[in-house]
Amino acid sequence: YLVYAMGKFGFLKLFASNRESVFSRMEINQLANVVKKFQTSLEACQVYDRMITETRERKKVQKALELSKGRYKDLFENMYDAMVSVDLDGQILDSNKAARELIGISSKEARNIVDVVHPDDQHKILESAGQLASVGFISNLELRIKTADEKIRHVQINSNAIQHNGRYAGSRNLVRDVTDQRSAELRIFENER
Repeated sequence: YLVYAMGKFGFLKLFASNRESVFSRMEINQLANVVKKFQTSLEACQVYDRMITETRERKKVQKALELSKGRYKDLFENMYDAMVSVDLDGQILDSNKAARELIGISSKEARNIVDVVHPDDQHKILESAGQLASVGFISNLELRIKTADEKIRHVQINSNAIQHNGRYAGSRNLVRDVTDQRSAELRIFENER
């Protein structure tokens, strides 16, 4: 019999039960070539098997990512409060349905936050940008906004900074319409006088 080392596959033992003589040098060389080709084929099968496994795993991960994105998008679009992302220049990067309805813009319409904030409250936006850059968040900032139909709404904003490479690059803003609450407070105040 003959024993061939096959690397990581172990050993291959070849024997002939129907012959009495030993293998000739030519037969040994031919068998060695066959064993090398067999080893190469096994290695190729393993590579192919790994590729198939990796492809399946990648598809699973991709599907999970798509599901996660879909859930996030659904949450973002359908939350009750308005969500607005703004860049350093105040350009609205993204907004959910509640924000677009509150402000009165379409999903494709680009606007600057300065165009939305009431002129008397624009200084609050500049001050809050400085705080966002240094502290990273703002809680319960109240200001007035102008809607597309020129109505004035009172809003309360909670913001956190968007960072790119460790630098302030804009903000994510949760905007709650508190107009009815402020109107009710004003009526109570006037009735108490």
